[in-house]
Amino acid sequence: MFKYHDAPTAGNPGREKTYLLVTRDFHWNHQYKWVRKYVRACKVCQRVKPAAFS
Repeated sequence: MFKYHDAPTAGNPGREKTYLLVTRDFHWNHQYKWVRKYVRACKVCQRVKPAAFS
């Protein structure tokens, strides 16, 4: 998932775009959940992306 989210050319695109990029090349069970957890744990995203409030 590094290639689609963390690599310098990816630019930490967020959950939805990362999911779309990953699904172009791969598919596995509970894929969206894995992407969501991966992006949620990203230290860069935690620092610079605004928090989503309900």
